[in-house]
Amino acid sequence: MRGMSERTAAILDWVWGGRRTLLAVFLLLLVLRLSLQVFERLPIEGTGLALDWRSIWGGVRGGQPSYETGLRIPPWGAILLIPFGLLSLRSSWALITLATISGLVACVPREWGRWQRLIATILLTTSYSALRLFADGNIEVLIIVGILLMIRSLPRRNNWALAGAVLLITLKIQETWLLLIILASHVTRQWPRKLWLGAAGIVAAVCVPSLLWLGPAWWGAFAGIQQRGSIMDASILAGLARLGLPGWMAGVVWLVLLGAIILLARKAPSLVGREWAGLLVSASLVLAPYAAGNSLVTVLAIGVTPMLAAWPIVGAVVFLLDDLKYALSGDFMFQWGALYATAQFLLIGAILYVRRWRASSEDSGRGTRRISGDPAIDQHAV
Repeated sequence: MRGMSERTAAILDWVWGGRRTLLAVFLLLLVLRLSLQVFERLPIEGTGLALDWRSIWGGVRGGQPSYETGLRIPPWGAILLIPFGLLSLRSSWALITLATISGLVACVPREWGRWQRLIATILLTTSYSALRLFADGNIEVLIIVGILLMIRSLPRRNNWALAGAVLLITLKIQETWLLLIILASHVTRQWPRKLWLGAAGIVAAVCVPSLLWLGPAWWGAFAGIQQRGSIMDASILAGLARLGLPGWMAGVVWLVLLGAIILLARKAPSLVGREWAGLLVSASLVLAPYAAGNSLVTVLAIGVTPMLAAWPIVGAVVFLLDDLKYALSGDFMFQWGALYATAQFLLIGAILYVRRWRASSEDSGRGTRRISGDPAIDQHAV
């Protein structure tokens, strides 16, 4: 009888689990269907909606990658986006928006309490930068997923996952170039040579053929960004130039910022995690030849959100400063929005820098390395 009861209970648990899975799938399909209907009816002609996505979708429309529409992501990214090009503009925009929302929600640590997760999710998904990204349409979610995958792959030494992460985070190299340098330094020192060479081989097997196919066209589009140095450029060099600083002085500032990152990297060379990644993304954008303000979402999702556990007031203020843009006029945002984003990158970077410096100083005394400052997240410390 006892065996029968245990078997019956197991069957009931399996049936109940199956019902929950079916319910989740049903709700997901329902949300997808409703979203497609809403996006298909949006009057986007003559508006600024899907502004970025029109260029991206146009570059893969009909399954034929082209860099004549404003598409600038590397060839392996263009190939990845081909399925979106087989859909209509509005349907593909709806899908990338839903994927972005899902990616942002995934950035909230599951180990937190229910109310803590809810507040963090609301702060992140309703921030000005997030809603602006939804309206414009872009591939920031792929960068976010790539960074999360990278962080999960490091303690597990999974070269396949690491290769997938590298392929994703290189889709916007101006956003992750410092992160890639630190990542390469960490992996080559901490992993067995066979593993990191395997990851490099996987990346090469994907990148080399796609570059042979589309490399020249991509480089021409990537190197010819017209917004570089314009009022749309959120890099430090463009911002200082707008403020009237001489070129040599801007160069000194650039070198000082880079030197600060190198100093921290030498102090904590194996520290690769959420806040460290957020700092490196922020610094990469500030020091890049060109940076766009919509990349601020990645910094908020990867670096600031986990900080809410340890420094809730500071994290809330960072989100409040982003939401302040709701109250600013359209003319102000057009003229000074990029410079505002530069200031945000610098502020967030400074906060994360202080946290990482303090954490590395404390950990060096104990002979340990933490990742996020949150014990719930640090369980996967590298």
